[in-house]
Amino acid sequence: MSIFRKRRRSFGSAIREFVYLDETSVESLLASVDGEILVQRTETQSRSREASISAGVSKTTQFGQANFAPTLKSVRGTEVQVLRKSVAQSAFARFRAKNIAKFALLPLASVRTGPIDKLLLRRTDPSTMRRLGQGIALKNLKRGDLLEIETDLVASDIYKARTAMSAVTSVVESFPTFLTIELRDALKNAKPLTELIDSLTGNAIPVVGQNPGVSIVEIQGEPWLVNATAVSDSAAPTDVEFESVTNPKWFWGDVGRILFRQTRFTMLCRVVNPVLTEFESGSYVGSILRTINDDLAETVDGLGTMFLGALRSGHNKGASALMPDGPIDPAIIDYATSIQRLAGRENETLPSGLSELFGGRDLKALAIDAQTTAFMLVDGLAGVTDEEVTQLQRAELREAVRERNRLWPWSQRSPVVESSGGSDGSAAQYLEVAIVAVYW
Repeated sequence: MSIFRKRRRSFGSAIREFVYLDETSVESLLASVDGEILVQRTETQSRSREASISAGVSKTTQFGQANFAPTLKSVRGTEVQVLRKSVAQSAFARFRAKNIAKFALLPLASVRTGPIDKLLLRRTDPSTMRRLGQGIALKNLKRGDLLEIETDLVASDIYKARTAMSAVTSVVESFPTFLTIELRDALKNAKPLTELIDSLTGNAIPVVGQNPGVSIVEIQGEPWLVNATAVSDSAAPTDVEFESVTNPKWFWGDVGRILFRQTRFTMLCRVVNPVLTEFESGSYVGSILRTINDDLAETVDGLGTMFLGALRSGHNKGASALMPDGPIDPAIIDYATSIQRLAGRENETLPSGLSELFGGRDLKALAIDAQTTAFMLVDGLAGVTDEEVTQLQRAELREAVRERNRLWPWSQRSPVVESSGGSDGSAAQYLEVAIVAVYW
């Protein structure tokens, strides 16, 4: 008779492969919750003094000349020794094992559910959802709440555009004939923006958690953030996306391989702002610039949409993407003609390069920040300077062009929705979080 031994695996003991792990955040969480110290620092200071004197006789005169050169040198030194008691992965495992019951949300696969629990979850029983970490009322969501969710982690459009533009610009500088003159001029105009993005972001990478395994549903008349798998039978759920910022040094492996491919991961994150919004906050850079100048912030945010649209077009159509693939939007022609008229160039032809950049593109389908970027690209192609047309005149002209071409109804943004408000299930909502770890 054969005896089979069943392999046992304790709850929460799955082997994980980390792709991102914020060691500072893990150490801070352990220290704040358990008082555990992972890093021991020993600092030693030393001080020493060295005195010397030298003498000599100069024969420049009949009697000679004596001189003395006393010196006093003080030396100070500091030595810091760091002793790490454990690596971040083991510290994360201890933190999760000790505090998993405090997480506001958990993947359904991480909890033990019996037949009764599954039935109550399908019926969206509030107490069962809270007990199993499968849902939390939006009014109870607080800053610092921990969420462990499954999501597709990707870099934001502005970071992809910045990376692509830097790569293309580098190639074009080495091989000038790689692109047409018009496209090279457009890249030249965009290069200062890439420098600005690099200066403001430092090492920060704005990322988005797309298609997460959570959604918003109405339970007993209140909106809840719930595990979509646990309440799959709920009617009219609202999609949620997560916005965050990461640091390259915490990534395990190539950043591009992780963030430029839509791959599904498990992510542990903390809530930064418990208020959900119906529109994206924009890029990390745009949020900084918005405190200084709205037009500049919209230009930077729209840069990602415009440039990545051109790259996707080139990827899909190959070499033919450099040729006009449709008529130019009348709003672009209207703006180009008007800006030239303001600059005193009404007798000139339209700027070259409009067909390559805007052929077949519908401005009504773009957000207002992307429209602003398109107008600024037209300014660059026309070579209009601030002395010819001021920024105020340009802003007024853009509003007039939007009115004449009926662009406003397609580009207005929705207002912020408070976390206690309802959800109609018609549009995705966004939540800002800080990422602690990402793993398989």
